Amino acid sequence: MIDTMMRGALANIQQGMFQDGGLATMVGDDPRLRKVFEDFMAEQQKRSLETMRAGLPGMTAAMANAYARRFDLTQLRDLKTFFQTPTGQAYAQASMTIMSDPDVAAWQRDLMKRSMSNIQKDVAEFSRQVAAIVRNKKP
Repeated sequence: MIDTMMRGALANIQQGMFQDGGLATMVGDDPRLRKVFEDFMAEQQKRSLETMRAGLPGMTAAMANAYARRFDLTQLRDLKTFFQTPTGQAYAQASMTIMSDPDVAAWQRDLMKRSMSNIQKDVAEFSRQVAAIVRNKKP
């Protein structure tokens, strides 16, 4: 469930990075640069999934507390009943793929543009690798 949601979100982020123009221009058709980028994104995906998996127990407790603050016992039972219906099950299933919806994907790409500074260390290493390849390129 979390893997599906995160993989969709990260795929949207990667697509957004290439659609931004600067990265696509820098990488161009150079397979070495594309590999460095793909390796960078694979590592980001791996780290994000590991972080999410490790955080699941905490998220479960936080969600339980959040639901308990917002819904009384009768409402929680009603929600449980709803999720046992075909519509509730369809909603639960579809909600995991919402992250790949075009509107959500567009929002994520915009967010990615604004949040790149949060991964400065990884981008610095990525840039170092790219610069080394570009320096060794023949004119």
